[in-house]
Amino acid sequence: MPLILALIGALVRAVGPLVAQVMLSLGFSFISYTGIDFAINEAKARALGALSGNGALFLQFVGVFQIGTAINIIASAFIARTILQGIVGGKLTKMVTKS
Repeated sequence: MPLILALIGALVRAVGPLVAQVMLSLGFSFISYTGIDFAINEAKARALGALSGNGALFLQFVGVFQIGTAINIIASAFIARTILQGIVGGKLTKMVTKS
């Protein structure tokens, strides 16, 4: 029985790269985008930081028009969109085909 399991394991390890090579030759591939959540959080922090470095009168206008809330809503919309696209752990993997 261990011999059969070893043969099956070797077969699975041999077939994996073969299937990947066939998919690549047919034009199928996968692309991964990493760091999406970091980029969104960094952009949000920089936008809020740029607003806070101005004078008191400007900060009053920012508070009245709730620009900080608008930035948070936009960042949340981007995060929700990436979640709907399939982001997992800050990494988005998509299958692409060559036409």
